[in-house]
Amino acid sequence: LSPGLVAHYFDQGDAENVFDTMRQATLAVNAEFIPLMAARTAEMGGRWQAAEDLYLKAYASQMDDIGILRIMADFYVRHAPTAPENAGKAARYLNRILRMANEQEVEQTHPAVMWARTEAAKMLASQGDYQSSVKAEKMLSHAMAVAKEKEAIAGQLADVLAARGDPESRLRAANLFLDLKEETGLTQAGDLRLAQMLFEVGVWNQCKRHMNDVVSRYPRVVCVRPFYIS
Repeated sequence: LSPGLVAHYFDQGDAENVFDTMRQATLAVNAEFIPLMAARTAEMGGRWQAAEDLYLKAYASQMDDIGILRIMADFYVRHAPTAPENAGKAARYLNRILRMANEQEVEQTHPAVMWARTEAAKMLASQGDYQSSVKAEKMLSHAMAVAKEKEAIAGQLADVLAARGDPESRLRAANLFLDLKEETGLTQAGDLRLAQMLFEVGVWNQCKRHMNDVVSRYPRVVCVRPFYIS
């Protein structure tokens, strides 16, 4: 089943094709996936309670499957902005995934575990208090230590640190990117973010040297020179 195809039919108001696609899909997949397909279809159609019931039915039959745990967590994360109680529901599944990693039931680098760490850190950071910020920092630091691609996690960790507002935390955020630059190099976006952080903490000479280096490496990228000028 193509979620994109189902979404297209929903956008077109073509209910007949939605359900016809679902009927065809049920013939082509294992029975265990049918509740998940039906749940996603109900969710895209705005039938939230029906979707939740179907997701829970799928979970009940595969409670120890990390893939199902991620699907459940992701469902509640998606709907937390409109219903805050869903954040607590998501947390239960996120914690279960992280516990599986801590108890060595799955690898620390499993994609679902890495995703759970970053999502849990977002939830903690959004609470706005210092203790939650520290917990988010520890979680993201752990994720960075085992991740192959570190820059996105470093960006999230830098956001957590910068949100505290004190100069020391902002400097630590910049140092994350300075260390990554030395270890693995940065993407163009990462280079520009590092320059912005160095500028904001008032390390102008280091910022200037970094931007001279960036300009030399991206001579044809239109946005780089105006960024330096600004």
